[in-house]
Amino acid sequence: MFRFRARSASSSTESQIQPETPSFTTSGTEPRRIPRTGAPQANNLVDVFNVSDGRLSAPRRNASASAVPFAVSFDSHGRLAVANAGNSSVSSYRVNADGSLTTVTAGAEDGQAALCWLVGTGDTFFGGNAGSSSISAFAVDNDGHVSLTGTPD
Repeated sequence: MFRFRARSASSSTESQIQPETPSFTTSGTEPRRIPRTGAPQANNLVDVFNVSDGRLSAPRRNASASAVPFAVSFDSHGRLAVANAGNSSVSSYRVNADGSLTTVTAGAEDGQAALCWLVGTGDTFFGGNAGSSSISAFAVDNDGHVSLTGTPD
């Protein structure tokens, strides 16, 4: 089981950090756990924790493909999708057994401002843009590539 925590280059104080909301998926026989970090933290990293016998390993630090990774979800094939507030985009990654991430899509931008939330159903994702008060839709193809499918008029 893995635990991910998105971290970004923006500074924050402890009082700005919101509780994490876990999300679960299964890849093969091994479940993975993904909590969302509410407020951006330093370093533009996506941290992956191996969970074994109820204990977390040291984080496997992965560089984010886009700036300010903020929220996470999974597609129907267990690939990680990350909402990036910095360029208002969605990145996708394959999660490797050692906790490393392989980038599939570095960031499909929606032309809006501050994509901060992401919820998926199958291979379709909807993202909330905090800076433009809008919702965008994204699709993930069979190879894990993300494309923008809809934005507000």
